[in-house]
Amino acid sequence: MLDEFFRLHKERWLRPLANWCAGWCSPLAITALGLLIGLAAAFAASRAAWGLALGLWCVNRVLDGLDGVVARVSARQSELGGYLDIVADFTVYGAMPIGLA
Repeated sequence: MLDEFFRLHKERWLRPLANWCAGWCSPLAITALGLLIGLAAAFAASRAAWGLALGLWCVNRVLDGLDGVVARVSARQSELGGYLDIVADFTVYGAMPIGLA
């Protein structure tokens, strides 16, 4: 339910930030940064740093949405970018339960 709501609105919410980022940052760099922050969230969870883990997870979620918006705004969409985005997502989705355990 919440996922559908955010998916409908994320483009509008992230477009101002995407316009600002598009001139100097590639979508792939945003994907890579999101992956690193997501893995840091899993590590923080493994150390029971719950507030830090939650904060990093939230940043990861914003970056995950931002990379696609930047790609569309800057006309830099690619199949490679879409593939790396989903690989990064699943890597973080796999790491978080391990960190929590």
